[in-house]
Amino acid sequence: MSTVLNGIGYQLVWFAAVLGAARGLVAWGLAAAALFGVLHLATSARRSEDARLALLAAVLGSVLDGGLSLSGLVEYRATASPWPPAWLLAIWAAFGLTVNHSFAWSQRHLAATAAVGALGGPLAYLAAARLGAISVLTPTAYGVMALAVAWSVALPLLAAVARSRRHLPCRRPGGMPA
Repeated sequence: MSTVLNGIGYQLVWFAAVLGAARGLVAWGLAAAALFGVLHLATSARRSEDARLALLAAVLGSVLDGGLSLSGLVEYRATASPWPPAWLLAIWAAFGLTVNHSFAWSQRHLAATAAVGALGGPLAYLAAARLGAISVLTPTAYGVMALAVAWSVALPLLAAVARSRRHLPCRRPGGMPA
């Protein structure tokens, strides 16, 4: 699967899962993630590594989103449990399939990855809330800051694990290896 199709596929999973959850149709996100996973893994030269990253991302997402729910920052639609619902873990697993492909640059630029997480994480939650899939119970500066901190740690962590498996050097902001 090309890098562009990998990125588009992930975005389609995100929208299917979020819109499906908002409408009580959780199967949308699960089916989209399953289809993306099958297509991606069928065409990937790093099938085993990608599958492990998808699993790791789902575990990381369970911890991160479970913590956000237990702390009272977010509430997920289509579940009575404080733990993240299946549709959200499907998004995380699909994201794991991007780390060696459309999000591969993140492995070399961990500081930039942290910045993307700090900005993109809260934006994704606010978008999901606007679409009706979640409720951000603390949409204050504190809540957004907590989301930013969580994501600025989670994304580089996932990228660093992928990088360590590939033995890539990290780049400093000036372009020099660390």
